[in-house]
Amino acid sequence: KNNPIEPSLIPELKKNPGLIGIKQAVVGVHAVADMVMACGNDLTVFAAQDDVMYLSYLAGARGAISAILTLFPDECVAQW
Repeated sequence: KNNPIEPSLIPELKKNPGLIGIKQAVVGVHAVADMVMACGNDLTVFAAQDDVMYLSYLAGARGAISAILTLFPDECVAQW
């Protein structure tokens, strides 16, 4: 079952001083862009969708949490 964190929840999450970032696993680069905008400079957004990882970086994701990183580390670093 999918249980996404919606950008509208970000203001509440920002109140938690122990939270430093969010893994954005909702499909589509538009979802990543929405999350980056909602987080601003307060939380780091990490990409998680392999097929849009590079586009996620362009949209403002500051890194990635994904299995493909361990399979193709050099290629993933080159994207960065």
